[in-house]
Amino acid sequence: MEPSKEFCNFFKKYNSLDELIENLIFTSLIESYKRVRLIKDIDILDEPLIKDKFQYDLTWNNVLTKELIKKNFITFNWENQILTKDSEKKRTDLCFIINSLIVFVIECKKISGAITEQYIENGINRFTQKIYITDEKFAGMCSFVVKSSIIQIIPKIKKLLMKNNCSGIGDRKIDYWDAYFYSTHKKIDGSDLGIYHIFFDFNN
Repeated sequence: MEPSKEFCNFFKKYNSLDELIENLIFTSLIESYKRVRLIKDIDILDEPLIKDKFQYDLTWNNVLTKELIKKNFITFNWENQILTKDSEKKRTDLCFIINSLIVFVIECKKISGAITEQYIENGINRFTQKIYITDEKFAGMCSFVVKSSIIQIIPKIKKLLMKNNCSGIGDRKIDYWDAYFYSTHKKIDGSDLGIYHIFFDFNN
């Protein structure tokens, strides 16, 4: 089925996938975060429950996404199940889908206290090893930070990345959002991969 004229007119304002990721996907997450962070006891909820709060807000309250979802221009597929070649089931956290095609996959992490290797092992590596993605050139990491300082965490994660298959880190920003950066990697087939990292403070 061919996309409608309204659909095409909306998305043609994004000149690249890179621009769509930053100006629609991550900007939408930032807008939802402003409401989600005000939920009582949000900091003690488990990671899947925090993700559920984001999904609800993106669907019903977010001015950037709720109409697009209602028109079926975009969909959010949470915890998409993947069966690996070793018959192990893994689930991606958020698949951003446009016109029935997975455009962008985000892995969410709740970070409490010290940084662990889980950010790499259960996040970055599942992108570079083509477990969560195949031909996609971009992916995302979204961190829910509790009992920690984002200012201290980001340098530690950057240092961790540079020790694990990372060819470069850029300090690009989304408008006013500083807790954000971009890293470049190689997938197991040698192809390039860009990963966007965003951090949300849930220290209540």
